[in-house]
Amino acid sequence: MNLAREHLGKIIRLDVLTVVTLPDNVFKQGEILVLFNNTDKFTTLESKVANNYRSAICINKSFFEIPPRALINIVFVADDIAVLTIGM
Repeated sequence: MNLAREHLGKIIRLDVLTVVTLPDNVFKQGEILVLFNNTDKFTTLESKVANNYRSAICINKSFFEIPPRALINIVFVADDIAVLTIGM
């Protein structure tokens, strides 16, 4: 599943296992995406954005595991910086 501007302002519910792709050069500073992994398995988020951080962990990486039944917030603090928070 490729995330797009049409997903802004909605909770994107993942009901089947899939790789979620966060594309580069689509989202802008101040925009927020929300994902809910509604499965009982981990799923993968692949980010093409230049800089990706999980909140409170200072590691720039492009793959994140989304836990089962977890809510993920992706906040763009700059056009090229995405910060993920995972609520379980």
